[in-house]
Formats: sequence, structure tokens, C-alpha cells
Amino acid sequence: MSKSEEEKVCTLTVGGMACVFCASTIENGLKKLNGVNSCKVILETGEVIVKYNPARLNEEIIRREIERLGYYVSEDIGSIFSYKILRENEIRSLISIAISSSLLVLMMVKPSYVLYVSLLIFLTSINLFYLAKPIHLGALYALRKKILNEHVLYGISSINAYILGVIGTLLTLRNLLPFFVIASILTSIHISSGWMGALIRYKADKSLRRALEIRPPMARVIMQNGEERLIPVKDVRIGDIVKVKPGERIPLDGIVIDGNSEVSEAMITGESELIPKSKGDYVIGGSTNGSGVLVIKVTSDYTKTYASRLLGLINMAKRYRSSIMTFYDKVISKYWVPFVIILTFAIFIIKLIVNLTFFSFTISPAFENAVVNALYIGVIGYPCAIGFTIPSAALLSFSEYMKKGILIKDINSLYKIKIIKTIIFDKTGTLTYGIPKVKNIVPIGIDEDELLQIVASVENNSIHPFSKAILDEAKKRRIRLLKVKEYREFPGYGIMGVLEDGREVLVGKKEFLTMQGVYVSETVSKNLSIIYIAVNKEHKGIIEIKDEIKDEALEIVKSLSKKYNLVLLSGDSRETVKDVCNKLKIMECYHGLSPEKKFEMVKKLIPGVAYIGDGINDAAAMTASDLGIAVPSSTDVTKNVADILILYNDLRLIPKVFSTSNSVIGSIQRNVLLAISFNIIGIGLALLGLLTPLIVMLIMALSLISVFSNAYVSSILLSNKLKIADFIKP
Repeated sequence: MSKSEEEKVCTLTVGGMACVFCASTIENGLKKLNGVNSCKVILETGEVIVKYNPARLNEEIIRREIERLGYYVSEDIGSIFSYKILRENEIRSLISIAISSSLLVLMMVKPSYVLYVSLLIFLTSINLFYLAKPIHLGALYALRKKILNEHVLYGISSINAYILGVIGTLLTLRNLLPFFVIASILTSIHISSGWMGALIRYKADKSLRRALEIRPPMARVIMQNGEERLIPVKDVRIGDIVKVKPGERIPLDGIVIDGNSEVSEAMITGESELIPKSKGDYVIGGSTNGSGVLVIKVTSDYTKTYASRLLGLINMAKRYRSSIMTFYDKVISKYWVPFVIILTFAIFIIKLIVNLTFFSFTISPAFENAVVNALYIGVIGYPCAIGFTIPSAALLSFSEYMKKGILIKDINSLYKIKIIKTIIFDKTGTLTYGIPKVKNIVPIGIDEDELLQIVASVENNSIHPFSKAILDEAKKRRIRLLKVKEYREFPGYGIMGVLEDGREVLVGKKEFLTMQGVYVSETVSKNLSIIYIAVNKEHKGIIEIKDEIKDEALEIVKSLSKKYNLVLLSGDSRETVKDVCNKLKIMECYHGLSPEKKFEMVKKLIPGVAYIGDGINDAAAMTASDLGIAVPSSTDVTKNVADILILYNDLRLIPKVFSTSNSVIGSIQRNVLLAISFNIIGIGLALLGLLTPLIVMLIMALSLISVFSNAYVSSILLSNKLKIADFIKP
């Protein structure tokens, strides 16, 4: 049997995962299945990738195994969570929260004892045993698989609290009745956390897929009878002829069969300069047509275009991204859950042995004491503070980052910084502005401002990016534009216009002016794009245009190079890339790279790679890296796959993220230790037989106060570290 027959790969989209703990549960559970060769869970996207032997099991068995563990497999291919399941979990969460809120009100109102107890038992039972039934089933299945996860910890704590409430009811111990409320609150927190995590990733996934649709929704197809008809781009077939007007996006990949123009592929390839296109040239769907009209023969259908291949590349890249287990996950999964379970049973047995009244057929004080103390430990093993250790520190810290223009998507992003050794930069739009700007004006026998006035007046009619650069320069110098009586474009070459005073102006490539009978003097300008100008057939100068390096680029490169190996990847020409690398003193640089080549470069360097970029062409490489950072000019696709977004136009924020990440991680670690410290105090009191419901409530309250206080102080310290001189607001 061949290798391909021995092993298959299935990718399932799973909902209900809230943290790395959930991912670990699924991975460990599936690896125990006979026939599973390997399993990888991508928490960010909710995908589970399983390699298995089809002779021993099939995809349906894998799906059932995931569901037994307490999670949900979506029916929608490519979607983290089917809308139906997502809606069901939303309703379940809202009902659970409503029940817990009602119980809190009931405690304050305190109706007659019988009604009070009846409502406590009825509402808590609905919450605990009906709404949370899938969680308990998952916890039981995980225990059978010898997996100790947060579902198991929740199950022990909530059921212990419920049993304490039942004991209080049977023995008319009113001080134990509030444990019904505790059981309900723990249930609401647990159900809601899973739903919220799935909802966030579901929206991110939908946003990513919408953003990847860079192709226009409609295409102008030329029918066999010559009629032009707008039809949905999905209905266009290979061999169809489409027409693209100036400024429109090209619908699908194809070959130009008629027309001349220049095309911007910056959104897709990252190449900043416009590319001339004429008969026989290949064009990419999603790129933007310039000033000419192109007639294109379609060479790929909707599912096999360049944009579709990019999406496939991004999905493939997810498999290479490393998983990071946080301090919280390590402590809780490896130590705390086993500790609570073992201690709960140990205390029950020890207390029973020490105080047991033999040969008694009634519930003795010894038995009651053993049960109650064991249940106390089970409850206090899952205090609310542990659930808030990461959210409190993360939310306050993320708020401080946001104030400075840094969006952290997930706490895992900051943990990843600890493993980074290499930082890869994209060039265009990241280290450079990505927008052509006038670098120099060289007049010949004419005033510089007058030359700019003449050119800007004619360029005012064009949609070419270089035209915008010239107009921006004229606006900056407050130059008044002249009226143009006649205007004509020569796609891929230049433009011609006649001013109101009768002067004929030619603007464009050197070849264009030469074709019009203008003698052009030799001009040497390294790494710059040159626009030639003639007035009344006489050469009057040039305008040099360049995509400039960002002002703060050298500063941040110098800062990061002290600790990290820096690499620059670009789709631009060798000369342009070399010029940028020399100026920024980046030693390792690569030019002329396609998105696929960038992706391969990252694969060779991981683990320990951070990727900083902005274009769709960076998305796959960014996803494959351990940490992705998107700059303000980023496309929607890049923003969605990135871990961290820089919101303000100041690259100095990037070193700040790297230098302050340890502060946030330290705050979370202190929070976990604080929460567990109060747990240990409570467990100690239970061992001594001194724990009471009132003390349980007090410990939970103090634990929460300490956690939030630590998070607040840490956020203030973080704010001071994030201060930047001359900070640039948007």
C-alpha cells in the first residue's frame, strides 16, 4: 500500500474552544484514537488538522470523538462555527446568565423558606444539569481518557457546590444554601467563556474571507455578438473575454488580447511601481487598471485565480505556526486540576478515618464533617479569581496599548515574543511609505514652481499614482492650477494637454517625448522613477519620484538589531531593495519575491520568527510566522491574520511592543500566583476544619480584589513604559 493510501488528512472546524487548554484537550484526546498519526489544533482559527490511517478509522469517528470531548464540529466548510451552533450557544449563555442573576436577586429578597429553597434548587438544576450538560459529558469523557482539563475542574467545583446546597437543604443548614448560587455562577462563567471565544474567532474568520475577495463582484463580458454584459464574476468561465475600463479592478486572471495600460499590483504582489500591460501580457485578478482600456481573455476560473491560491497558501501556513502554552495553562493543566481532585478525595477519606463512628446507620457528625470539608475544597478549587487572572491583566494592559496605537489581539501574542529570534520586514508600505512622492524637480530654462504648475495642471486629469504625487507636491507648495483646454492619454507612455494660454505640454516617459519629436537630454537618476516634461516640443525638465523610507525606519531597525536578526523580503527590484537595505543597514535582504517565495523563506526560518508587513502578498508568510505584526497601511487581509496591529503611523511602536511584553506576562503570572495563594489558604482552613461558607465567600472576594489590584498597578507601570517622545497621533 502506498504512503498516500496509508495516511489521509482531514481539516475540521471546531467551536467551543476558549484557550490553549481546550486545544490541548482535543490534541491529547485525538492522539489516543487508534489510527491517528498526528493532530494539530490551530486555536486562532478553530481548525483541527488530523493525519490518520483510513484503514483504522474515518473522519466521522474523529468528529464524534471531538464532540464527546465537549466541543462542536461545524458543518460549514471553512467556518469556525456554523451559525446555527453559534446561535444555540449564544442563547444557552444568555439563559444561564439570566438564571444566575435571578438567583442573586432571590438571595437579597429572601421569600418564604420553602419557596426560597424550591427556586434555588429548580433554577440551579436547569443551569447546571440542562444548559451545561454537554460540558459535563465532555468532562466525564475526558476523565475516561485520563485528560484533566478545565471542564473537569468546572464539573468538580460546580457539582460540589450543588451538593453542599443539597446538604444544606436536607439538614436545614441555611448557611449552605448560597452554594446553589455559587454553582450557578460558575456554570454561567464557564458556558459564556466558550461562547465568547468562538464568537470572536467566527467574526474574524468571516472578516478574513470577505477581505480576501479583492476581485470585483461583477465582470464586463464581451459576448459573441459584440454586446457587453455585466455578469457576476463567479459566472465567468475560462476563455471568456472581459473588458476593463480605466480605474477598474481586473476581475480574473488572464491574458491581454487588446489595449495598452499600466496596472497596479501593489495590493497583491507588494510591487509599488505600475507595470505596463499590452497585448500578450499576463494580468492578475484583483489588480487595478490604470488609464487605458484592456480587453482580456480569462485563463482561470473563480476558484483557481491568484487570489484563491493566496487563500490556500494562508490556510497551509496555519499548519506551520507554533503553539504557545501560557503560564496559566501550564500551571492549571499540569498541577492545579490534579491537585484539587486528589486533595478532595484525600480529605474526605482522612477526615472520615479520623472521626468515623463505626457501626452507625445514621449520618454521623464525622461523616458530615468529612463530606462538607471535601466539598469545600472542591468548590474553592475553582474560585472566580482564577478565571479573571488573564482577563483582568490582559484587558487593562491591552487598553494601555490601544491608547498608544497598538492593538493586541490575544495574550498569546505577547507570550510568542519570548521565542522570537528573527524579525522579517516587508519593504513597500512597511519600511517605506508605499506611496510615490516627488523627490526632486530639475527644471531646464524655467522656474521650478512654474514647471510644477504646468505639470500638475495637466496631471489633474489623470488617475495615475504618479499624478497624485505631483498634485500633492503642488498642493503642499500652494501652487494654483491652470485650466487645460485639451487633454489626451497615451496608456503606458504619457499624457498630453493644451493649457489655456495655448502651450502644449507633454508629460511621460522619455520614449514618449522622443516619439513626439522632442530631443531629451540624458538624465541619470539611480533608484528613482523619472517623469519627463516638454513644453511646445522643447524639453523643460524632469520630476523624480520615489517611494521614500519612513522617517523613523532607521531608528527602529537600529533598536531591534541589538537583540534580533533582521531580514528584509520584497517583491521589488534588486536595485530598489539594495538601496533601502544600505540606508537602513539591514544585512540580509531578498528581492523579487512572490508571496509563495516569502512563505517558503519563513518556513525555513521558523521557529522564532516575527513578520512585519502590510500587503496581501505578506498574509501567507505572516500566518506561517510565529508572530505577525501589521502596520497602519495594511490591507484587511493582513490585519486579520496578524497577531498585533500598529494603528498609528509610527514604527517606533514596534520596539515598544517587544520591550514591554514581559511586563504584561509578569502581571499575569503574579495574578495566577495570587489567585492560587488564596486557594491554598482556603484549602488549609478546610484541612483544619475551620472553613465556613462565610469564609469561602470572603476568600473569593479577597482573591478577586488582589487580582484586579495587581492588574491595575501593572497597567499604570506599563503606561509609563509605553511613553514615546513626540508621539505621532493619527
